[in-house]
Amino acid sequence: MQSAYAGTWSGAAGLQLGETYSDNIGRQPTGTRSNWATEASPYITYSGRGARSSGSLDARLQNYLNSDSQTGNRTGLQLNATGNLEAYENHLFIDGLVNNSRQQVSQFQAADASYGRSSNSTEVTRVSLSPYLQWHLGNSTQAVARYRYEKVQADAGFASGQSDTVTLDLRNGSAFGRLGWAFNASHYDTESQSAAAGSNNSYSGTLTYAVTPELLASLSGGQEFADFQAGNRQHSWNWGGGLQWHPDERTTIVAQTSKRFFGRGFNYQVSHHFQRSALEWSYSRDLNASSSTTGLGQVSYISASTREAYNAEWAATSYITDEKERNAVVLQNLATRGISIFDLMQLDYLSGQSSINKQMRLAWVLYGVRNSVNLSAHRSDRQAISQRGIVQIGDDLSTHDQVKERGWDANWTHNLSALTTWGLHYGNSDISGLTTGGQLNSTHSATIGTSLNTQLAPSTTGSVGYTHTRSTGTADYRENAVAVQLNHRF
Repeated sequence: MQSAYAGTWSGAAGLQLGETYSDNIGRQPTGTRSNWATEASPYITYSGRGARSSGSLDARLQNYLNSDSQTGNRTGLQLNATGNLEAYENHLFIDGLVNNSRQQVSQFQAADASYGRSSNSTEVTRVSLSPYLQWHLGNSTQAVARYRYEKVQADAGFASGQSDTVTLDLRNGSAFGRLGWAFNASHYDTESQSAAAGSNNSYSGTLTYAVTPELLASLSGGQEFADFQAGNRQHSWNWGGGLQWHPDERTTIVAQTSKRFFGRGFNYQVSHHFQRSALEWSYSRDLNASSSTTGLGQVSYISASTREAYNAEWAATSYITDEKERNAVVLQNLATRGISIFDLMQLDYLSGQSSINKQMRLAWVLYGVRNSVNLSAHRSDRQAISQRGIVQIGDDLSTHDQVKERGWDANWTHNLSALTTWGLHYGNSDISGLTTGGQLNSTHSATIGTSLNTQLAPSTTGSVGYTHTRSTGTADYRENAVAVQLNHRF
């Protein structure tokens, strides 16, 4: 009998202290007021891998005390916990996720700052459980059957919902030499306060042919039954094809297209990892039939190795309290190790509506001995397809038939010494939407900031930063903020 090893688990607890001054803490277009916000946020991180389990925990109790009586004090739990259990050796596995965070409801209103709370935010709790079986049929056919349950609960002002998904995948890449096959069947149900219940059933078969060891061609066909309009069931015969080319271990090129019930779907990807940089581009159009929101929870269902690497990097950078800045550093660190970062990039919106999403994403990371640069750009076009529910919720796809977004971000980090780094960040976005009544809303926003981070002691780091935010359109405001923070790990 082979004994199981104990595994490696590690964790840390700490305290984040900070003082922030803002000249417009409520991010109001008129009647701006300055304010001081004091932070005292204890946190804990824990992650590791055992003989048959792996997981991570990042929990932070955020506490902000504001100096004036008009701005309410704020206490909230920011939690991200993921886990995987091998319940039966090599066959039965269970993925789990619990995520809690405060998120922006509408992109056409002023967004929250971490130190100031507005009515345009809600605390979202997502719980997901996904057991799955994997086994082999014969010598070369792989089979995976997965069930996924997801429930989202939010404060007033946003739709709660839940979804159930069942999938079966059979795959044999070399059944007849260069010729292989695959079969996929899926069933999806969703319920939401802001939309009528929806469902989607699909069945498809795929033939693959290895033109060369590096180039794989595929043809697929099947049928799909979709109901996102309360009884208006759509049936379509689907077909498509694609190419996957891996000329070397650093390069991947994917081109796939298909006919779906909503029209043409497609997925194009190009990625290449140079010696000291990484470039990734994607362009896709697909159905987003999710009762949940975008966010960290999605990393629970990518490859196990990428998920664990992301969780480890997220825990290691817990001293960075700004989530966007922290995520940029994490993606940059992963790219230096040759790990694909596209699965971890999120569209930044919140909705319980099913939609057709067309999106383009571009990311370039350059890392040197003392300098590193992270550039990213994105475009998205989301069209709601669900029949709206009786409860009127203020998220963008519940009030707009179509929402378009484009933006880009740039991050530069310079190592002044082994213990001190200086960084610059610039972000820019344009959002436009057509309401159900025909009104056009638009918002343009830009943020520029700089920060200096240094290690003060073996377990203590400190930072000072400045941020200027400007927004025009439906969300019209300006803000300047200066923050000083101290992080100590016990």
